[in-house]
Parts: sequence; C-alpha cells; structure tokens
Amino acid sequence: MIHSTTGAGRVLLRLCLLLLLHCTMQPALYATDRFVTTTAQLNTAIGAAQPGDNIILKNGTWNNVTINFSSTGTAANPITLRAETAGSVTIIGASTMTITGSYLVVSGLQWTNGNIDANILTIKGSNNRVTQCAMINYNAGKKWIVLDGFKCRVDHCRFEGKNTIDPTMQIEVRDKTADYHLVDHNHFAHRPLLGGNGGETVRVGYSGQMDNISRTIFEYNLFEECDGENEIISNKSCENLYRYNTFRRSKGQFCFRHGDRNIVYGNFFLGEGVSGTGGIRVIGSKNYIVNNFFYNLDAANSTGGAVIVLQKGESYSAGEVRFNAQVDSCVIVYNTIIDFTSGSALHLNQGTRPLSPLHVVVANNIIKDANNTLIAGITGDETWIANMTQGPLGINKPDGIYVADPLLEAASWRLSSASPAIDAGVAGWGKVRTIDGLPVDIKMEKDLDGQTRTSKKDTGCDEYVTGAAANRPLTAADVGPAYLGGPAAQ
Repeated sequence: MIHSTTGAGRVLLRLCLLLLLHCTMQPALYATDRFVTTTAQLNTAIGAAQPGDNIILKNGTWNNVTINFSSTGTAANPITLRAETAGSVTIIGASTMTITGSYLVVSGLQWTNGNIDANILTIKGSNNRVTQCAMINYNAGKKWIVLDGFKCRVDHCRFEGKNTIDPTMQIEVRDKTADYHLVDHNHFAHRPLLGGNGGETVRVGYSGQMDNISRTIFEYNLFEECDGENEIISNKSCENLYRYNTFRRSKGQFCFRHGDRNIVYGNFFLGEGVSGTGGIRVIGSKNYIVNNFFYNLDAANSTGGAVIVLQKGESYSAGEVRFNAQVDSCVIVYNTIIDFTSGSALHLNQGTRPLSPLHVVVANNIIKDANNTLIAGITGDETWIANMTQGPLGINKPDGIYVADPLLEAASWRLSSASPAIDAGVAGWGKVRTIDGLPVDIKMEKDLDGQTRTSKKDTGCDEYVTGAAANRPLTAADVGPAYLGGPAAQ
C-alpha cells in the first residue's frame, strides 16, 4: 500500500495503474496467429486461444472432422477460426462443427460432398458469428445450420443444393426470452423439390415453440430457386422482422405457419415466369405484411391459390399446439401486387376450417392484373382503406377500394410522374407494431426503395420522390461470400 502523498508517491501510483492497464489489455496487444494442419493441432489451438487470436486452417481438404469451437473472446477482440485463404479450405465427409462460448467467428470455410446423418453446423453460446462460408451440394445431413444461442449472426454465406429432408437453416426459439439473432446477406440457392413436409429453406422455431419470442432480424437475403416444399420460410415463433429480402423463381411461399406479432416488410417476391411461385400465407394473430412488391407470381398453383392468403382456422384447448390458429388482426398495407399469372391477388378467407379471419385491415395497396380475379373470399369483417385496383375485382366493391390505373413504370413497382397513386395514401389504419430492440419502421417513413415518404404518402410500396434508391431486388453479386462473387462482409 502507498501511504506517501509526495510527488514520488504519486508517480509510483501512476506507474502501478499503467501496469495494471497494460495487463488487462495484454490479450489484445499480443494476439496470436495459430496455424494448424491437423485436427489434433486444431483442438490444441482452440484450447489455448485467447481474445484476439486467429486459428488458421491450412488450405486443402479436411475429411471426417469433428470441430468443437469452444472458447471466450470479447466484443473488441473476438477469437476467429478461419481458412488460410478464404474459400480454399474444403470440409467433406462425416464432418460437423459446434460453436459454443462467446464472441467467436468462423470465416472462409466451404462444406461439400458430405456423408453424415446429423446437423452440420450448430451455433450455440452468445455473440458468435459465421461469415463468408459456403455449403454447396453437401448432399447429406439433417439441418445444415442451426442457431441455438443469443445474439448470433450468420452473414455473407451461400447455402446451395440441399437435397435432404430438414430445413437448410433452423433457428431454435426455446423460451420467451428473445434471441436477437441477425441473418443477413446470405444466398439460399437451388433447393430441389422434395415432395413432402420438411423441405423448408428456413424455419424459425417449431410448432411447440409458437408462443416463444425470437426477435430475429432476417434481412438482405436472396432466395433463388428454393423449391424444397411449399414453405420457403416457415415462421413458427413470435416477434421476428423479415425485411429487404428477395425471392426469385422459388416454388413456394413465405408462411406465417405459427406465431404472432411478426412483420414482413420491404421484400421482393418475383416469380419470373416459373410455375408454383407464391407470396405470403397467413395463420395466427397480429402479423403484418407491409411495403412489399409481388410480381409475376403463379398464385393458382401455390397453397391457397392467391398471392396473399389468409387461411381459416380452428379452436384449440388452452396450452395445446395450435396447428391452424385463427387469423386475427392481420394488417396488409402499402403493398403493390401486379401481373400475377394465375389465381388471385388476395384470398382473405381460404379453406374449409370453421373460423374465418377477424379484424383484417387492408389499406393503401395497389392491386393490378388485366386477366385474373383480384380479390376472393372476403368475410365482411375487413377494414378497407384507400386501395387502388385495376382489373376484374371479383367481389362487390366495398368502400375503401377504388378503380384506377396506377400508371406504374413498365414491369415495376415504381410510380410514374402521372400516377394517381401519388399523395393518395390515407391514414386511419393504425401503424406498424413495435418490437422491442428491433428497427421497425412503425410510421412507414420509408418506401420499398428505402426513400423517405412525404407527409402525404403515396399508395403502394413506392413513394414518388427523387434521389437514389437504397434498396432494389438482390442478385448473386449482393450476397454470399466474396470468393464466390459476393461482397466483402462488414
């Protein structure tokens, strides 16, 4: 203990404090690159790793490896397990990886030519990340990637060619404590038709987890030819945000299969002339469909026969899994649905179950097709506000629907300068619900392009304003690993 109050004592005290600070910062200052060429070396490196270290796998093929990446990094100095050269480490055979601990990063690995009946990559723990990785034609395994922790991220990865039952990606939602995962800038590609249940590309929760809260953000992902089954994404939990994703030539729908209080916002659903391509199917309560563009979809051959389908439900005993819960308080606002090739744009009361949807709000949408019926299956319990339609309506026109040509740019969601949709939006439908901790655009301040809406909003997903668009339909160049033609990860 230092009792002196002299100048020399104060100097000594400062030196002690500086030494203490130096010791607390030492792992970051002396981070180590641990180069490994065998599984034994890899296990030793994982056991010795300190915050800031890099565990570097030698380029080449790693066969039949079981990797348990268990360690503890920090937010400022994560521990990274990466390829010597991104994309040049290939994992094959009966291989699995489990990530546990916190602030761990896996980067630059590729999986292919698998031979195992198990989940391939499982992310547990907290604040862990998988980035710039790829699973291509692994042709084995149950679930390829499972998120089963807290605040984990999967980004700039490619998942292509999964031909086995079970989702490509599964998010576990174990309780009502939010997970806050982030899934972004991934390329989900070329999943063949499997002909039965269990072929989802993404499933967020299970039927038994339908009341649990995930609060996952799923954004800037490209789904291309994901045909495994009729549910491309199967939402089975509560309070998730799906935004700025693009669906191309995928035979199926986004499905609110279970769970409540979820939001689908600012997505592109593009059929591109492929049969069986669909939009969104709804089961459950207080789910929102806002600011999306639906184009050239084969609605008659997707489940429910419409671009947006609200299904009839059933009643269940307390505590029972509600396989087909009654739709209640679904909100469909500021969407543009045009030029679908079959079926209808909206079916708001589909199926043979006894309980029709309740308290549905349909507001400020543009719905247009020259040849197919626009709307089917209404209940009379809907609230209609300022919807612009052009084409065979299919129902007796209620207040809240008016007929006009929206004068869109050709094959586009964007309004032309003469569009009657400009400044035609009407308030009174409420607002988008808040989800704690998620960046929800509750006042619809942005349009599909990411441009700021004016005080008097336009009908449909586009606001006619000048300036560069922040969002557009994604292509392969916008997503996935850089070594496969994608962007650098942030």
